Amino acid sequence: MPIDVVSKADGLRKSFFRSNRVIVSLFLVLWAIAVLVQFSAISFLAGEEGRTFLGVLVKSLGIMLSTLVLFFLFSSIQRRDRLINTGWLIYLLSVLGIVLVPFIGLEINGARRSLPMPIIGSIQPTEFFKIGIVFVAAMVFGDFNHPIKRLADTLMNILRKIFRGIPQFECSPTASFFILVFTPLFFVFSHALSMTIFLVILSLILVLYGGKVDRFFVKVVVGMVVVAVVGFLAIKYTPDSAVRGTKLERMITWKNRLEPDRAGLTKEEYNALSKTQQDSLNYVITDATMQEKYAKMAVARGLHNGIQGAGSSKMRHFMPEIYNDFIYSLIIEEYGYLGLIGVPIIYLLLLLYIRQIAQDSKYRFYEIVLYGLTTSIVLQALVNMFVATGMIPVTGQTLPLISYGGSSQWAVSIQFGLIAAVVSIIYKEKMADKREQEEREKTETDAIIETSQAPITEELEGIEEETINEHE
Repeated sequence: MPIDVVSKADGLRKSFFRSNRVIVSLFLVLWAIAVLVQFSAISFLAGEEGRTFLGVLVKSLGIMLSTLVLFFLFSSIQRRDRLINTGWLIYLLSVLGIVLVPFIGLEINGARRSLPMPIIGSIQPTEFFKIGIVFVAAMVFGDFNHPIKRLADTLMNILRKIFRGIPQFECSPTASFFILVFTPLFFVFSHALSMTIFLVILSLILVLYGGKVDRFFVKVVVGMVVVAVVGFLAIKYTPDSAVRGTKLERMITWKNRLEPDRAGLTKEEYNALSKTQQDSLNYVITDATMQEKYAKMAVARGLHNGIQGAGSSKMRHFMPEIYNDFIYSLIIEEYGYLGLIGVPIIYLLLLLYIRQIAQDSKYRFYEIVLYGLTTSIVLQALVNMFVATGMIPVTGQTLPLISYGGSSQWAVSIQFGLIAAVVSIIYKEKMADKREQEEREKTETDAIIETSQAPITEELEGIEEETINEHE
């Protein structure tokens, strides 16, 4: 290999680690935590029919190793055009997957969320759609031209023809963004309400980052509030018999998450009980409340006993989703206050560091990508931790990079990789601007010196000429 190629590659490697020491460190810390806690969490999976602990462990390690590959693969993007095209491709592929899920997706627990895939088993397109909408926001609200804006305008024109005469479909960057995001969400809503809500909230935050709060944005927010209220009332008051056996049967699950657990009693029987008797039902463990109740026990046990170490959890044997939605409760049970406080601090450090880096960016595109990807990770982490500690109902959001599961871990690894890539590109462009500034200042200084030396040179030449004349 030529020496100049080797030296260039070595320079890029040094530049990457110089600009991404914090990102790489935070990623590896979360990765190490994931390896430790998954060793404990996957024991429940090993008890399922047809599975062994060794088989599940090998699969878990395989996924973890693949996350490392994905992180360093996407973080190696060192050019702006490749970064933009990568985000565009992720958006298109995730939208295609979302559209296909209702037709050929795998049905798990009464809902279709995953597409069957060879070798890896299945994949959830919505996990990657989080990345896609961040890049859509950066392309629409950013300072680089991209074909996605033309796609948004085309969809807008189609809607104008369908809803002719309705003034709400006005042309604006905000309207284009919402069209590109909300159109695929119609395929997600029926089988993943919590994911839909998460993506809508993330979209609203991205508009705020983009600084495009216009009349259309206000109309959309008002419309969402109306839809949310109507949807809440419909879920709460629609009889189970009206939706059971239909495509809206998921409403029963949503209703159960909103209402207090009645321990198998009918609504009439529950209301006939005294307040004391109703409160006592909070200590009754049923299939519907098993996850939440044992998660609270795990948290209480961990805060009481302190650091016990990997594999010490007792509640993991009773929680089918301990490796996924409730892995934070496992961390607290095994590591006490260290796990309770330490894990949120890692995500908080990521947010604070990216805030500092984004402020140094001279392009709006980079700023939106950094804030968007980081917000997606941190928001998802907060939702998962709130669920695991019983502060909000179960949503199905995983703890980024730590929860067991291929799609979620791969998507988060790609997000970390893209964050590192953007930070590296910002650093390179900043260094290039600095060198250009130094060269410009050097040129100006040389010009000043040359200009100032000209009279002195002429004066010396005159003195020399006079001296020669005197001697003659």
